[in-house]
Amino acid sequence: MNNPSIFLNNFFIHNSILNDVNQLFDESEEPRDKPTNNELISKLESNNVSEDNIKNNDTCCICLDSFKLGEKYIMIPCDSQHKFHEKSETCDGILPWLKKNNTCPICRYEFDTEPEPEPEPEPEPEPEPEPEPEPEPEPEPEPEPEPEPEPEPESEIYSGIILQDIENIQSLLTRQYLNTIIIQQPNSSIDVNGFLEDDINEAIRRSLE
Repeated sequence: MNNPSIFLNNFFIHNSILNDVNQLFDESEEPRDKPTNNELISKLESNNVSEDNIKNNDTCCICLDSFKLGEKYIMIPCDSQHKFHEKSETCDGILPWLKKNNTCPICRYEFDTEPEPEPEPEPEPEPEPEPEPEPEPEPEPEPEPEPEPEPEPESEIYSGIILQDIENIQSLLTRQYLNTIIIQQPNSSIDVNGFLEDDINEAIRRSLE
């Protein structure tokens, strides 16, 4: 026969678990999960139910059903080493609980939590577009060069005279001047050649100025 004290104990434990689960869903604010560290979950061993489990009347602490041969169970590393179905036809097992909570559902032993994911870095602000360069001012047109003044016309006498012409003119004037002196002063003893040469040169110089 089953021991009534064991039945009552399991009954109260079962009700306590249900109350905890209901409380999580009844809270007005959305509960914040504190999952057990994934590394710890991955190290939990899956054990086959043995004859010793049957003799000891080991039960799953969630569904309170006795373990049966062919089933698998998980013993979590709390102080009391509570046992739970890994998964059965009527029980989802302990893993869904540990993925949302970091405690043993029976004794509240706390396990390491899964670290919170780092916040995503804020996107870098887009660089401001570079301002368009201002158009360069058009160069001012260069002033037109002033026309060079036309050279003043040289003396008509000078422009048309060459050295040969000067000699011819000098010879002609000398003869004319000499004839004039001789006619006017036939008995004069003046140095006609020197006098004429100075006068003629002076006359030519003035005409060229």
